[in-house]
Amino acid sequence: MSRFLSTTKAAGLAILFLLVLMQVTSANFAIAQRSRGYSREFPAQQQQTGGTLHVALGIEPDTFNVYTSTLAIEDVFINAFYDTLFVEGLDYAMHPKLATNWTVSPNGTVWTVSIVHNATFSDGTPVTAEDVKYSYDLAQMSEINHMDVVDNYTIRFFFNAPYVQDYVMRSIFANYYGKILPEHIWSKVGDPYSYKNADPIGSGPWILVTWVAGQYLTIRANPNYWGGRPKLDSVIFTFIPNLDTQVMSLEGGSADMIYVDPSYVATLIGVANINVTITPQLYNNYIAFNLNRYPFNVKEFRHALAYALDPNDLVHNVLFGFGIPGQQGWVAPGDPIFYNANITRYPYDLNQSNQILDNLGWKRGADGIRSTTNGTRLEFDFLTASDTPTFIRTGEFIRDQFAKIGVKLNVVTMTFKTIISQEFEGQYSLAMLGWFSISVEPSVDMRWQFLPGGVFNVYGYNSSEFNELFAEYKVAANFTDYRDKIFQMQQVLSDDLPILTYAFTPSISAYRIDKFQGWIVPAISDDTLQGVLNWYSLHNLHLITAPENMTQSTTQQPPAANNLDWWIAGIVIAAVLIISVVVASKRKKPS
Repeated sequence: MSRFLSTTKAAGLAILFLLVLMQVTSANFAIAQRSRGYSREFPAQQQQTGGTLHVALGIEPDTFNVYTSTLAIEDVFINAFYDTLFVEGLDYAMHPKLATNWTVSPNGTVWTVSIVHNATFSDGTPVTAEDVKYSYDLAQMSEINHMDVVDNYTIRFFFNAPYVQDYVMRSIFANYYGKILPEHIWSKVGDPYSYKNADPIGSGPWILVTWVAGQYLTIRANPNYWGGRPKLDSVIFTFIPNLDTQVMSLEGGSADMIYVDPSYVATLIGVANINVTITPQLYNNYIAFNLNRYPFNVKEFRHALAYALDPNDLVHNVLFGFGIPGQQGWVAPGDPIFYNANITRYPYDLNQSNQILDNLGWKRGADGIRSTTNGTRLEFDFLTASDTPTFIRTGEFIRDQFAKIGVKLNVVTMTFKTIISQEFEGQYSLAMLGWFSISVEPSVDMRWQFLPGGVFNVYGYNSSEFNELFAEYKVAANFTDYRDKIFQMQQVLSDDLPILTYAFTPSISAYRIDKFQGWIVPAISDDTLQGVLNWYSLHNLHLITAPENMTQSTTQQPPAANNLDWWIAGIVIAAVLIISVVVASKRKKPS
C-alpha cells in the first residue's frame, strides 16, 4: 500500500488547504473578537449529551503527577483532571479559569486573586484559597516570595519583582506546575514529588474511572464540574503501540480518533467518514547533547555536527514533507513575532564541518573515524526513539550524515519513555528528543529547558549570559524590550547549541465524523491544544443527532516541504493576540 502522496492528490490537497485555512483563520479571529479583554471562555453548550468516545493511543501514560510527568500524552489527562487559575484560550490569549477577579498593586509586585465559589474536587470537597496556596507552595516557583490567604476564595501573591503581567498569567498562573491540587489528599501522600497519583482527585471536567495498565484507560464526565458538564459520558483510551493496528481500528470504527504518523497520511486520505487534520504545532524535534561528557562539552564539536546535518533533506525524504527544516535558537522560524531571523545559522556544509574538526586536531583513523587529541574515538551510542518507523528512519538518517565527517553513531533504539529515563539519569552521550511547547510564548519553555535547575534541562546547560537575559526579560518595561530579550536568548542558544534542532513538525490527527461532531481544530497545537485531542474538543464533542450523508475525508492544512506560509498564517493569529495582551497589560491593570 503506497504511503506517499501522488502529484495529483497533493495538488488537490493544496487547493483544499487554502480553503480550510481561510475557514480556520476566520473562526479564530471571530473567537478573538468575542474574547476581547480577559473573559472566561468555555465552548458553547450543546443539547445532545451522552455517548462514549474511543481513542487509540500509541503510548501509555506513566503518571498523573505534574511533578514527575515527562510525556506529552500525560498532559492531555492532567489538563482534563485539574484546573489552573488561568488557561490559554483558543485565541492563544490568557483567560481566567478558576480565577474570577484580580488586582495588581501599584508597584506590580502584589497580585490579589479571587477564585470561583462553586468549584469542588471530584470527591465533593470545595476548592478554596488554601488549596491554591498549598499547590503553589509545592510548585516552588522562584518568582513567588510568599502568599497570604485572605479568605476562603481570595489569595494574595507577593512576587520578587514587578514581572510583566502576561508573564505572570502565562508562566505562573497558567503554568503546567500550577495545577490546583487538593490539599486534603496531597498533604497525606508522603513525598508529593514521587507520588504516582494513579487515582487523581481534581476539580477538572473529567474523572478517572478505570486504568488497566497496558490495555486501556477510561474517564467519565464530571457531573458536578463548576464550568459545565462535558457533553460526552465517557472516553476510553486504548493503548495500541502498532501503527497498522491503530489505522485499522480507525477505519473499522472501533476507534474514533488517532494521532497519525506522517507515513500513514496517504493511507487515510479518501477514506469515507474520516477527517485528517494537519495542525501546525510548536513541536521541536532535536538531538540532545550531554554537555557533561567529553567531547560534547566542546562547543566547536557541536558546531561541526550542526554543519553536517541537512535538515531540508531530512524533512523532504524522511518526514514526507511534514515539517519545517530545523533552525537553532529554539523558536520556530515561522513565528512572525518571536523568531529572530538574524541568529547564527548552520547551513549544510560538509567542508565547513570537516574544517572545524581538522582545526581541533581530531584526525581520522584507518577506518575513517576520527579521534580527539587525547585519543577519544568519535564513536557514540545514539539513543533513537523506536515508537514509530519515522523515528527510526530519522535516527538512521542522522547516523549516515555524521558518518561523512568521521563521527560514528551506533543507533540504539528504545521507547521515548526509556530515552527520557536515561537522560534524567545522565546515562547518554546524544539522544533523539522532542518538546511539545507549553505555550505559544517561547520563553515559557526556555525556562524549563535551559535555566540551571530547569525540570527538563537534562543537557547540563548553564550560561550566565542566558540566565541574565531571562531575568531581565521577566521585568521588561515594554513589549519591544520583552521581545528583544527573547531575540537575544535565541542568539545565545544558537551560538552555544546545547541541542541541535532538526525539524519542527505538525500535529496530525485523524478522526471519524459519522458518530460525533464538535471537534475543535486549533490554529496551532501546543501542550494545551494537542491537535484535535484538546480540552475544548473533549468538552464540546457530542453525538450526532440527525444522521447525514457522510462524504469522503478531507485533509486540513497539508504542508509543503519548503513553504512556511501555512505555519505563519496560523502563528500570526496567536502572535498578534500575545502582543495585544502584553501591551494592554502595561496600560491598564485588569480588575
